[in-house]
Amino acid sequence: MPLLEPFEPLGSRAAEQERGPRALVLEVGADRYAVALEQVRVVVDAPLLTRVPDAPRAVLGVVNVRGEVVAVLDTGAALGIHPVGGAPFAAVVETAAGPVGLAASAVPRTGLLGAAIGASELLAGAGRHRVEDEVVVLLDVDALAEAAT
Repeated sequence: MPLLEPFEPLGSRAAEQERGPRALVLEVGADRYAVALEQVRVVVDAPLLTRVPDAPRAVLGVVNVRGEVVAVLDTGAALGIHPVGGAPFAAVVETAAGPVGLAASAVPRTGLLGAAIGASELLAGAGRHRVEDEVVVLLDVDALAEAAT
C-alpha cells in the first residue's frame, strides 16, 4: 500500500497567489471532483480495506494509514450518484470529524483551481470550477463526510 505524498514544488505559493489555490482532482467514474490541497493528508495507492459490518452504504471499509484507522468512502455513493464500487486510490482528507479517505477511480492529480463558474446541485458540492481544461465540482469534505455516515 504505497503512500503518495502531496508535493509542493518551489514557487507554488507565488503561483497560487497569482492564479488561484491548488486542488487535488479526483476521478470518480467519468466525473471529476476537486478537494482543496491543504485538506489533503496523503493519497494511498491500492488501499487494503477492511470491511466494516453494518457500516453505511457509502463506507467501503477502513484502512490503516501510519497507524491511524481511517474510514474510506465510496465517493460516488456519498455524493448520491453512481458508486465507485472500490478504491483503486484513496485521498485521505482532513474533515471536522477527523480524517476520511475518498475513493478515486484513477490516480489523483494536482492543479490550480480557477474561479467559480457556477453552483453545484450536489449536497456536498461547493461550486463548479475550472481546473486547466476541465470543469470540476469542488467538494465540501465536511458535508460529504457527514452525509456519508
